[in-house]
Amino acid sequence: MSNKNKKSGIIFAAWTVGALIVLIAFLVNGNKIISNLKTTDFFERVFGQGTTPEFVKNHKDEKPKSNGLLEIEIEGEKQPAKTLDEIKENIPSSEETAKSQETQTQITPVTPPPSESYEQQNKDSNIKENKPSIEEITEESKTVSETQKPVINPPPAPKPINLHIYYVVIDSDGSITRKESLRSTTKRDAPLTAAIELLLAGPTVQERNSNYMTLIPSGTKLLNAYIKNGVAVLNFSEAFEYNTYGVEGYLGQLMQIVYTATSFSTVESVQFLIEGQKKDYLGSEGVWIGSPLARTSFK
Repeated sequence: MSNKNKKSGIIFAAWTVGALIVLIAFLVNGNKIISNLKTTDFFERVFGQGTTPEFVKNHKDEKPKSNGLLEIEIEGEKQPAKTLDEIKENIPSSEETAKSQETQTQITPVTPPPSESYEQQNKDSNIKENKPSIEEITEESKTVSETQKPVINPPPAPKPINLHIYYVVIDSDGSITRKESLRSTTKRDAPLTAAIELLLAGPTVQERNSNYMTLIPSGTKLLNAYIKNGVAVLNFSEAFEYNTYGVEGYLGQLMQIVYTATSFSTVESVQFLIEGQKKDYLGSEGVWIGSPLARTSFK
């Protein structure tokens, strides 16, 4: 009997402990248990229809009291609740907020695409706007400047002047006759010198065919010449002193030079010099040259 009593006591104690555990669990989670019973229709399924107690039917689900934690739902899933301290730690300070705003307000420099050269851009813009390019403007300005340049006509060529050159013709009877020939020249700075030099060069082929000749000794040269007070001073080389035709030859050569020189309006007479020296007589025949000779000095 004692053993049975012991077993009964143990079983009773176990039931008592179990009932206490159930009671404590019911007290702690009573609302959840009642809600689960109501939701699952526990009494209806186990004991039949209409067996659900009134306190289960009339039970209202209560929202769980906040325990100081915040639940965050992201995309339909509840995230672990964060404490207030954790939330405070994630809130940026005022200094960080100001720095963030300064960073956002800074303008990020944009690197422009590599620009084309000025010349290419200018050409493109000229094509678009139908404006002349720099090269065309330069060419046009050159053309305008060239057309605006004053046209300088070359000075007119000096008109030739006629020089009167005197030669002689020896007739069949031996008499000497002077002959005038016209020569053209453009030498205007010293026409007297030009005329005497043409005389010393002798007659042309055409003139020789007309029997024109000179009695001036071959090899004679004019060293210098000038005009003073109507007198042409002519300085000849030494060859001027030697004439193979005698007195008639000396008179003929002097006559040729005097008539040629006095054909200029500024010359009235001629003073002869030999190698820069003034002599009274020419040659061994003694023809007078000590004073200026004019056309009247000859018959």
